[in-house]
Amino acid sequence: MTSHYADNLTNQPFQSKCRYSVSLDHESFSFCASHFITFPIFSETSFQKKKNFSTIFSSEKKELEPLHGHDFRVRAIIFGFLNQNHYVLDFIAASEILKSVLAPFQHKILLAENHPQFRYESKSVDGVTELEVRFQKSDGKVKRWIFPQEDILLLPLENTTTEEMARIIAVDFFERITKGGLLEFPPEHYNLFLELEESRGMSAQIFYNPNSQFSSFSACDDNLALFSWRR
Repeated sequence: MTSHYADNLTNQPFQSKCRYSVSLDHESFSFCASHFITFPIFSETSFQKKKNFSTIFSSEKKELEPLHGHDFRVRAIIFGFLNQNHYVLDFIAASEILKSVLAPFQHKILLAENHPQFRYESKSVDGVTELEVRFQKSDGKVKRWIFPQEDILLLPLENTTTEEMARIIAVDFFERITKGGLLEFPPEHYNLFLELEESRGMSAQIFYNPNSQFSSFSACDDNLALFSWRR
């Protein structure tokens, strides 16, 4: 008996017009960590003198918010075509990879390695490696902390914003599922949506593929409706 869907199917899943997605959304995709971000200090005078907002935000010295923590949570959606096994990728294997990406963040103080106002120096005191952190404030004064080195995760960022952390998590995750052989087709035929939530209703999202401008985000030739994730 022939199915009435037969005319819409193909022996080559990659040739299908439809793109599918696999969603990874579980409480285990989370980590508890501390951070602080910097933000620009500017006055009404600075707005009057500088008409270009990008100049204001990039040139003014930054102030630092207090060190604080979050229970971060990650959600990832991988978009692609069905492979010969009729799925996008093995989401159990992808789940394990995502957990391994997040593991180094757990119970760490997250610091921006490339921030121009931070200075870092490792020291050994009584056999314990410590990291001295210095931040030059806008008034010229220096704020100083000493942390156990093992409690620190230096990230290759200029600021530990949720947006920037979402980016490095997405890049690492996509590279690992690619190198791990989870993608049957070339990487450019997949897209990754990743959301990093720092508190309920407060999150940052990134669409990532190193070889795509995301103009191909579509499902069955219709525009893909993207929505805010709320629990």
